Amino acid sequence: MLKKEFKEVFKQMLYFLLIIFLILCAEFIERVISKSTFQFFDSFFPIFQFGILFMAFFFGISLFSSEVRQKGTEYILSFPYSRLKLLCIKVAPRAIAMILFYLLYIVFYYLGGKNISIIAIVSFSYFFFALFLISISFSSVRDNFLVNAITVLFVFSGFLALVYAVYSIAHVLKGYGLFCFPFKSIFMAGVSFVEPKFTFFVILFLVLPFITSFVLAFRKFDIRSCSIFNKRYIKLFIPTFIAGLILSIFFAYSGIHNPYKSYYLTENHKLIETNYFNFNSCIYDNESKIKLKESIEPYSWSSVEDEKHIYMSDWSEKDVYKVQRFNKINNHIETSYTSNKKNRLSWRLQKYKDEIILFEREKGESPYSTKVGKVRSLILINTVTKAINKEKLKFQNKWKHISSFLFGVYETSNERLWLKYFHIGKNLYQIVEINKHGNVKEIGKSKNPPLYVNNILITNDEQNIIFESLTQKEKKIIKKIPEKRDIHFNPRWFRPNLNHEKKRFIYASAWDMKKKKRKKLLVLNLENFKIKDIKTDFNLDGYLRVFNSDIAYFTQIDFKNNLIKALYKIDGEKIKLLKRFKNVERFGEDSSFEIFKPGIVIRKKGKVSVFSLPDLKELKFKKL
Repeated sequence: MLKKEFKEVFKQMLYFLLIIFLILCAEFIERVISKSTFQFFDSFFPIFQFGILFMAFFFGISLFSSEVRQKGTEYILSFPYSRLKLLCIKVAPRAIAMILFYLLYIVFYYLGGKNISIIAIVSFSYFFFALFLISISFSSVRDNFLVNAITVLFVFSGFLALVYAVYSIAHVLKGYGLFCFPFKSIFMAGVSFVEPKFTFFVILFLVLPFITSFVLAFRKFDIRSCSIFNKRYIKLFIPTFIAGLILSIFFAYSGIHNPYKSYYLTENHKLIETNYFNFNSCIYDNESKIKLKESIEPYSWSSVEDEKHIYMSDWSEKDVYKVQRFNKINNHIETSYTSNKKNRLSWRLQKYKDEIILFEREKGESPYSTKVGKVRSLILINTVTKAINKEKLKFQNKWKHISSFLFGVYETSNERLWLKYFHIGKNLYQIVEINKHGNVKEIGKSKNPPLYVNNILITNDEQNIIFESLTQKEKKIIKKIPEKRDIHFNPRWFRPNLNHEKKRFIYASAWDMKKKKRKKLLVLNLENFKIKDIKTDFNLDGYLRVFNSDIAYFTQIDFKNNLIKALYKIDGEKIKLLKRFKNVERFGEDSSFEIFKPGIVIRKKGKVSVFSLPDLKELKFKKL
């Protein structure tokens, strides 16, 4: 009998693989005809993923389908086997087939499927085997295969809802609110909000009532009406389900991540907190905590702050991209601009004097799209009049690029010109200027990312660092410094404010690009154009932060262990240790380290500490 079961299961596996093959052939032919450039594996993996979910369902629900179809139930019950052994003979070949398909899934996942998987591997694994076991438990509910199949689909949908309900209840018990747990998170175990090892026990104790009740009820299975078997099944299911539900809530409660919160320290020393479980935002000052009416998400690298307002991108609503303006005085939030539904906004805003600048591109295109033509429009928002100028970008040439960045602005007698670079190849950056009408003009190239400071364009080639002034008609070389080292000037991430603040020093790093390692910290004196090494006696793994001033900060990082090691202040050639850190993670479930122009925010095991810069005086927030 066991041999017969293996033959039947093997035949079903071949039918399944044949169907997958035919679907893929049809997909391949369609791609050849349409000349699609989409990767073939991008179609194959989702089809295979959902295909083996269907097989888990089918192998489980069809446990006795051949006997029912051939009216052979009484015949197999006459074999000299116990009911438990008979069940093992029926289940074992199907369980082996499930394991083989699952191992094949793992292989495809790590061959590239992980980049296109809709469901996280941990969640998929749990639900794959849960569906198989639940399907087995309903294989004898009725003699009609279709009725059993519909029952399983209905029950499994309820099972997913139950998993969500368990986590929602656990969140309420933790005090996070009833509807703060996103439903999609049950498909993202190990990625979003839920701990995989605890999710295993949540799923296990919700599946056990189904399979335990089935096995115990099957011990007395005979050829009598299915309703007798179902009554016995339900009588066993109710108490085991209650026990399993209680245990699953306990493990869900134990495995919930602390709510991820982001923080933004304003220049007037107020702290904005955004909770990603319930998407609520609040603002702290010395004495009070104020809950904001809307959620805001300011970031040091993508938001712009002036004396009265913070401007930021808002991507919180599905398919809606906005620019928000937050008033730091009265906590009022308003929308400055909303993109049309076909487009998305760049997440980084920048500001010069009275204008906010950002770009709009086709939805579905990554902000790092290599298709320059997909960057549709220039958006200029006047912060005083609130007027919006939107112009389609007009490129002279179109080139593939790895990334792009707006790094400066200069003014002539009659217009304002925005400077942007495109990384178009290894050690090659195309520099362009953009006017308010969207006209894009190529003005030069650089080996490394260019910089615009003190009205000077700084670029480099293989032999020199080049300093140029920009005028309406031409670029004029002011100075060349011979320099063969691979020099990278101020990191771009912390220059949202493009105002022309006079600087004496700019900072740079000398890199060994083969080893991808920083060799030296450097300072360039803009008064005499001399570049000097900053003397250091420590490992230079970390980040250099510059906030529109002559002072820079270097954060030393142990990247391997994701730990912040120390913070240094740099003023010209002088470097000073401000603080060493112990067991502070750069980012994590309940830990993070953020540096802002007015200070640093450290989150360690849920506790938040704030220190001002450059004195590192602790800022107290009584309600925090």
